Amino acid sequence: MDILKTDGFAVINGERIHYHAHVTNYLADALSKLDENPNSRIVAFLDDLDRCTPENALEVLESIKTFFDIEGMIYVIGMDSESINSIIKKKYGDDFSNGLDYMQKIVQLPFQIPTWKEVDIYPNL
Repeated sequence: MDILKTDGFAVINGERIHYHAHVTNYLADALSKLDENPNSRIVAFLDDLDRCTPENALEVLESIKTFFDIEGMIYVIGMDSESINSIIKKKYGDDFSNGLDYMQKIVQLPFQIPTWKEVDIYPNL
């Protein structure tokens, strides 16, 4: 259908209907404009996902994997993978034994920051 090949609007039954392009189109377009450096990247930081409800955190993670898997986009996700254990178990059953197993299916380069103790910061105490 040629009427749907327009940019920003479609004419349906003689009426011009405006629509917004999907956000992934904006991101892909922004990356394509960085032609002067082909190694350019857009980095999105997502922090405190573990403070969201487990359902919302899982929805964000799945959206990143499904809709925002765009070449040149890098996501830095700060969260406690154990916080989504219960929702992973509820949604996927025994396919994933814990949140870390699930995160390894999404995250390409995980970094786990060890829990710090006061003596780590103030060694003379």
